[in-house]
Amino acid sequence: MVKYEQIQRGTGLSVGLNRGHQRTALRPVKPAAKKSARASFRRKLVAETVGYQPYELRVMDMNEITEKKALRFAKRRLGNIRRAKKKVKQMAEVKRLLKKQAPKEAPKTEQKA
Repeated sequence: MVKYEQIQRGTGLSVGLNRGHQRTALRPVKPAAKKSARASFRRKLVAETVGYQPYELRVMDMNEITEKKALRFAKRRLGNIRRAKKKVKQMAEVKRLLKKQAPKEAPKTEQKA
């Protein structure tokens, strides 16, 4: 069964963006999709074996400098600010995990020649 929600249309004014008679319209409500475990596993596996896309690597680098530039770049690539915010957050998490996993180098000692 499809659920509907009422939305208000028109302001009763003859000018403006939302001009026209006041009326209510029904709009179908789309249910939230469930994320399947199988699909998320596949995405993780592909990212682990193949690596990340060039724009994702660039987002990771930009995020170190400033998050705003990374967001703007991701928005241009993905076409939506919601998707961009999600991607920037995801890439920041990946970068954090990569730094955590990186082997720690021994402290360098200066050698006099």
